[in-house]
Amino acid sequence: MEEMSERDLRYVIFSYHSLVNNFDFRGVVNREEIRSILENNKILLAMNGHDHGNDLKTVNNIPYFTVNSTSYIWHGRETYAYSKEAHNKYPFLKNVILYKTPLYCIVEIEETDIKIRGTKSGYQVITPEDVGIVDRQWNGVSIEPEIMDWERISR
Repeated sequence: MEEMSERDLRYVIFSYHSLVNNFDFRGVVNREEIRSILENNKILLAMNGHDHGNDLKTVNNIPYFTVNSTSYIWHGRETYAYSKEAHNKYPFLKNVILYKTPLYCIVEIEETDIKIRGTKSGYQVITPEDVGIVDRQWNGVSIEPEIMDWERISR
């Protein structure tokens, strides 16, 4: 971290787990400590995956962007909506809600300007409501089948 504070550079932080998700048993355990270190440096953006959801939180002027899964929501409840053969071949299929098309995003950074262009999809067979998720929130993030667009222009 000392190296980051001495250089005149901007940084993008990538992490598997969230540095801001406070939902039970989610995110990095010592996230507050890590964020306090990052706040003393020139962080343009922090991005993470893992939560299979779509989220953006800004903490002390640092945007923390959670990138949704490419293809599914893990909900952990057993739902058998596909053929017996499919469930035998893919035993975890009963625990997921599949998207119709893959999700991805494109991130553009120019100096301190950031643009994220996301994609949208739909659900294949099962919806969150089918498994009792009525607010489309799971593990502290939105489980809409999308990665949102977002931008921060500093000029």
